[in-house]
Amino acid sequence: MDLPARHHILDDELIVSWLARLCRTGAFFNERLARKELIGIEKVRLHPYLTSHLKCISSSTNQNPQALIMKHTLYPLFWWCGLDSELRLKESMLEDNGGQTIILAGLPQSKLHFFAGLKFCPSCVSESRGIHGFGYFKTFHHIPGIEACSDHHCLLHGLSSGDYGYDRQLPLPPSNTQAVEATCFQIGLAKFAKAFLQQSCDETEPLDYRNIYKKELLGLGLVTRFQRVRISKLTEAILEFYTALEFGGELGFPKGLADFNFLGPLLRGKTHFCCHPTKHILFVFWLCSAAGKSLFELVNARSWTTKRKRIRADVDVKLVKKAIGEAAVPSSERITNAIEKIKELVETNPSWRRKEIKEVLNADFFYLYHHAPSILEEILPDKEPPSHPDKDWLLEDDRIYSEILKIDNFEDLSLSKIDGLVKGRGFILKSLKELPRTACLLRHLRKLHK
Repeated sequence: MDLPARHHILDDELIVSWLARLCRTGAFFNERLARKELIGIEKVRLHPYLTSHLKCISSSTNQNPQALIMKHTLYPLFWWCGLDSELRLKESMLEDNGGQTIILAGLPQSKLHFFAGLKFCPSCVSESRGIHGFGYFKTFHHIPGIEACSDHHCLLHGLSSGDYGYDRQLPLPPSNTQAVEATCFQIGLAKFAKAFLQQSCDETEPLDYRNIYKKELLGLGLVTRFQRVRISKLTEAILEFYTALEFGGELGFPKGLADFNFLGPLLRGKTHFCCHPTKHILFVFWLCSAAGKSLFELVNARSWTTKRKRIRADVDVKLVKKAIGEAAVPSSERITNAIEKIKELVETNPSWRRKEIKEVLNADFFYLYHHAPSILEEILPDKEPPSHPDKDWLLEDDRIYSEILKIDNFEDLSLSKIDGLVKGRGFILKSLKELPRTACLLRHLRKLHK
């Protein structure tokens, strides 16, 4: 259907906010019928900033699905930080696979409990009602961990929803909330996060953050002459920088990020893996401040990386071998000795796993691992499937029981909200039969039927 001008999505509006406006002003009898016509499904749960079903939504409203995903979700943030190199996350958002979307984005795997719901600024809502006649949810307010509005310098308010931000309701922000002034640090971080999101929307290729970060850290004296990051000194500097930021707030960054232990996986070479965008925002905000550069200057330092790669490609391999000498060439005698040692150990201890063999013959194991990996694979015992430790439900039951007792004013809280406050990981909703003490307490508090 063709939408009139008043129903068009605004430049900085979330998709779920736009759908909520269509439900209320599009002559639909109720939200269920609106979802049926716009999405094709009556019962559907939409994520606030990683919304799926975009092809159906764009088809029913004559919108460009690429424009919706790049301008009205936080997908560019995840893509720019290297979390969607194969574009599987993008495809799941375009298709009808909301459950797969949060998995591909790494939200459950990150174990970071951000606010699950919609955030809004009271001043933005009041301003929008004066201009457009309605309030709406803005995209950049939903960057995880951000607590302040960069435009009006006030704290954001939140409307809670279900697990990882999913909810079947399509609300609009209320207009009766009061604006509370944010701290200077919260405002500065919010402005930087908004610029980070805008930069990700303008880019055409993922951020080459590993080389960019390392170059800036080298200039700050935080990289050794062996090209290794001084993690301990770096952590000390960042902890001192973030003393003004409170971790663990309802809308803010979780306490799990307060120790900055994620710096190792983010920056190291061999143990590196892609991290949640908020970790990049926290690190780059400090990095820009320490280096005295803007985000634009930092990102456009990529020419250094390109030049370095070009120089490496022009180097004659023969000259390199001559320079490093024969010591770099693997020794056939060393390889033979390592093979014999590992074979003998495997025959002597047939029940040993690869882990035990690696611990006993560590040097020989890794020499073959680097110089003869195929031979190592042949002589080692077969790989075993990963074994997950059994869940200690008794310990988990006691923990959740104790955490619930600490909650004040729980009368108006839903089970989903209680589960989020005690970090129950969905056990209260899905595995309550394994938590008898917790179930008894919830019945006593009249949260469950007897």
